[in-house]
Amino acid sequence: MTANDDHPLVRHIQSLNTALNTHHTHTTHTTTQSQSHLISILEHELSTLRATPLPQSTESTIKINQLSLALRTLNDKLDTTEHLLVERTRQLDHALSDVSTAKASMNAAYDVAARLHAQNQDLHTALRMEVEKSRMSERVIQDYADLVRKLEGRRSSIPTISNIPPNDEQLEKTRLQNQLSDCQYEVSVLQTRLEAQTQTNSDLISQVSQLQVDIDKHDRDDDTASKMVSRYMKFSQQSTNALQTTLTSLQHRHTTTLTSYTSQIHLLHHQIQTLTSLSDQLRYHLSKEHFGRRWETRMRLQLVRREERCVEGLKRWLRRSEERGEAGMMEMIQDAKIIIDQLDAPLHIDDHHQPISGSLARIIMMQSTIQDLLDRLKDEQERRLELEEWVGSRGFRNDQVENGVTLQDQDGVVLPLEPIIDLYGERIYPILEESRVKDEGVVEKEDDTASPPSITSHDTIVEVMVEQDVEKQTDTALDIPPPPPPPPPHPLLKSLHESRNRYTHIQNSFQNCHIALEHLKSHLTLPVHNNNLPFDALRIIVQRLDDYTEDVRVELEIRVLDEDVLGRGYETLLMCSLSPSGGGGGEEGKWNEEEEEEVLDFVNGTDPSIVKAMKGFEDKVRDLEEDVGVMKKVVYRSIDDDEDDDEEEQTMKKKISTTDDTLSTETLVATPPTSRWMTSWISPIPSPSQQGSSSILRRTVSSLGLSPSSSHKGVMHAKMSTGEVIQHLQLKTPMPELVTTYEHSGFVEKEEWDTFSRLGSSVTAVTSRTRSSFAIGMGVVGGDRGPRGKGRGMLGSAMMMGDMGRRRVVSTSVVTNTSTTGGMEISKKMGVPGEVGEDVD
Repeated sequence: MTANDDHPLVRHIQSLNTALNTHHTHTTHTTTQSQSHLISILEHELSTLRATPLPQSTESTIKINQLSLALRTLNDKLDTTEHLLVERTRQLDHALSDVSTAKASMNAAYDVAARLHAQNQDLHTALRMEVEKSRMSERVIQDYADLVRKLEGRRSSIPTISNIPPNDEQLEKTRLQNQLSDCQYEVSVLQTRLEAQTQTNSDLISQVSQLQVDIDKHDRDDDTASKMVSRYMKFSQQSTNALQTTLTSLQHRHTTTLTSYTSQIHLLHHQIQTLTSLSDQLRYHLSKEHFGRRWETRMRLQLVRREERCVEGLKRWLRRSEERGEAGMMEMIQDAKIIIDQLDAPLHIDDHHQPISGSLARIIMMQSTIQDLLDRLKDEQERRLELEEWVGSRGFRNDQVENGVTLQDQDGVVLPLEPIIDLYGERIYPILEESRVKDEGVVEKEDDTASPPSITSHDTIVEVMVEQDVEKQTDTALDIPPPPPPPPPHPLLKSLHESRNRYTHIQNSFQNCHIALEHLKSHLTLPVHNNNLPFDALRIIVQRLDDYTEDVRVELEIRVLDEDVLGRGYETLLMCSLSPSGGGGGEEGKWNEEEEEEVLDFVNGTDPSIVKAMKGFEDKVRDLEEDVGVMKKVVYRSIDDDEDDDEEEQTMKKKISTTDDTLSTETLVATPPTSRWMTSWISPIPSPSQQGSSSILRRTVSSLGLSPSSSHKGVMHAKMSTGEVIQHLQLKTPMPELVTTYEHSGFVEKEEWDTFSRLGSSVTAVTSRTRSSFAIGMGVVGGDRGPRGKGRGMLGSAMMMGDMGRRRVVSTSVVTNTSTTGGMEISKKMGVPGEVGEDVD
């Protein structure tokens, strides 16, 4: 242990190393168990697969047998086809010869018919010539007879040739002609019948051929089937047996593989369940931590506010006592001053995380790293000794040379590790301490009991070693180089310290708003005679503004704390760097440059998250300031316009104005305003005698319908509801909706906000017809519905289950804020357990 072992940085590094080692040990143990289980399952599967190998040759044998069977079938079909082809060729030859014979007969018949036709034509020609000759001769004879009769003067009574009856030859010719015509007709008829018969014969031959082919095909198939059944029945049985054996083997292998996968699936399911359980626990712890943080911040703000009130009261009391000037009150005034000084004094927190120089940070990290390496070296040496003893007990001999020395020569020799390690540590750590003291120039004051002996014994050890070296006159000497000069501080460190005040003006603005709202609430609780305004609604609105302010202040404080932690981390990184520019070059220098750019964005406020947060808080401050200004004008105007402005009420208003002036002045002196108009609404509204602000006040109130002349017209009266008042005022701060709730005690119906009271004990439900759902809310969820759709969330975690329009509250946790979560609203008192199993319709 060294002098800086009690430093917070060293303790933090040691705790991180311990946590890392523990996590690594558990992870290694779990991984080893899982791998061992998987290896055993895989070994079982491998042994089963080896015991039942796949039949590699079965498939090829089946294919060869099938191919041989197909080859024999094709050979049989080829033989049958060849025989059929020879038969068809012979039939074709006979048919061709018959066709040629028929063609010759047909040609002879055609020749005979041609000759007969030619003879017939010749006979017709000769007959016509003979008839013509007979006609011409008869005409000549008739002409001659006519001439003779004409000459003789009488008619001739001699018959002509045309009047002579035909003879036998002429009758024979006529008969022959008629017979020839009949023969020709019969020939044409027979020729037609021959053609029809020939066509019918060809069709019949085609049908017969097709039938013969089909018969041959069926005969061939029957022969092939009979041969296959007769020759390959045994082959089919062998193939069936081989397939059955293969199927059994594959089924066994599949069962083994399925068992292995099932085991892996069960293991993965177990891991998933474990991770789910851890996730649920982490979610619960995160929710609880977030709730505790918000609650702590809220309580801290309330304590700070209460302390400020105490200080203000004591100052007021002290001022009044001093004004009275009573001599007997001096001692009491002195005591009050002491109390005020104690309350006003800044808090001094004994924090060890003080800014340290870069040299000291590097020295601390080097010491922690060296100590870690020494511990590891010691553990490895112990393991080596244990292995040597184990090898010696087993009787193994190993005479191999290692680093020039045989292992046999090293038996029984134990290296003095502890003195060397201690001496090395004593020689190095004091030197580092001296360099740290020279860099800083001032040594931190520590307790005498906490200072280790290594620092005090440094000079003695060095002197003794030097004296021994001088006396023995050895060749080696102890050369300790002088420590390098300390590097200059990083320029971003100062900017980091200044960036912590980034949200100060916003915090002060919210504080001023809170103070103004407190005064407004005190004014609204006072008895007034002007009943034309809805003071109940105004009280509700002011309370809502105060709740909203407190919630935003809590969020702002959490944001400031988070950025403070981040700034401390950046500060540590900058201190641990070797040089302001990142030094070293290469990848390390590149990483340092990127880190410096990130730090620069953080310091300048150009980081996207910071820009978004600043814009959001500034918008909320602006809206809240305007709303508070409107409410102050309304409240103070109602007090100023009271008809019975008696003396008691004037005294009260003067006290209120004095208090506002004092508190606002004290607050604004320490707080620089964000804008010029900010102080105008924080300070109290001046009296109506001031003409400049009075005109503005009257115009503002008149625009809201609050002037005395318009109050009797019903623009804004005491019977208006809260929602109507909000619509008239047109506030920018999101206001929740109003719902009707039922108290547990007596089920009294009343109108309240659609949110939870901070420490209420009611369960409110808004009917929502939705499907069955399961929702888990964590952190800031939900939100109030307002004019701009803004709202503040609910802290904690709530688990809800819905069943077709019915909502059943499964469990509730502590709620410190208001919210609406999916149509279900839950609020429980602090310390009261949630009501599990309560039906809500």
